[in-house]
Amino acid sequence: MNKNEKTDIVVKVNQLLNQLNNSTDNGKLKSVIQTSYAAINKPEKVSKQYKEISEALSAIVILSEELAIHKEYQFSKEQNEILKQMTDISRKTLSQSLIGMINGAVWHN
Repeated sequence: MNKNEKTDIVVKVNQLLNQLNNSTDNGKLKSVIQTSYAAINKPEKVSKQYKEISEALSAIVILSEELAIHKEYQFSKEQNEILKQMTDISRKTLSQSLIGMINGAVWHN
């Protein structure tokens, strides 16, 4: 994946984080969103930001599932769509990093 594609994904993730943060009043969720945003945007290089996405978004998705299961928060249709997009991006970035690790191991043998 080239730098422009990674940049586009980082920008999209930041937009989703902003939308979710602005649409909720749940303190736990806001805290995890802000922590995830900071983790993704702390590195200066886009490649390092991209590597942070999967773990950062997973934390949000896991918390949202826990909140829903324990009926601590009712997500709107729009929030559910944002969470779905986050899940999809998280899986894509994770699979890309795993492919890179596998290919790296193969090429070094």
